Amino acid sequence: MAADIKFYLGIFDDEHKLLSATRAAQQSGFDIYDCYTPYAVHGLDQAMGLAHSKLGWIALFGGLLGFVVALHLQIWTSAYNWPINVGGKPYISLPAFIPITFELTVLLCGLIGLGGMITLGKLGPTLRPSVIGKHGCTSHRFILALRSYNQNLDLGAAHNLLLHHGAMECKWYEES
Repeated sequence: MAADIKFYLGIFDDEHKLLSATRAAQQSGFDIYDCYTPYAVHGLDQAMGLAHSKLGWIALFGGLLGFVVALHLQIWTSAYNWPINVGGKPYISLPAFIPITFELTVLLCGLIGLGGMITLGKLGPTLRPSVIGKHGCTSHRFILALRSYNQNLDLGAAHNLLLHHGAMECKWYEES
């Protein structure tokens, strides 16, 4: 993160105050960097103006890929590569393929979904700046971080908005 990017933090003691401040900041056009909460807050993603996650589609792709690969592998091995007639049963017996197809569908859905979550969440060695530990957002505080590039944030308007919606304190934070 560049040194010229700073954050103006509003620290709240209640999730409802955080939600109302986040909605107001979004409607006022402030650049919301993130909200830090000790637990999931229902409706916060809509209040921040975030788009729906693509993770569901990625997991669906993984499940469909597992389904197709499992059926293809079983049909190919039992009917074309190594056909064995056992008791007059057909080579392609779909009821017998259900367990392996189910297992591979769940496995690839989970693995590809995990990879998608890591990729979309930008988790790993290139972490975003964190203000969680430094301002007590571990068990009882909620933080709304507004981003400011080169001090272009209207400090007075941001300060008034946060205090009007119940912020306990407001402060500048710069990731070093």
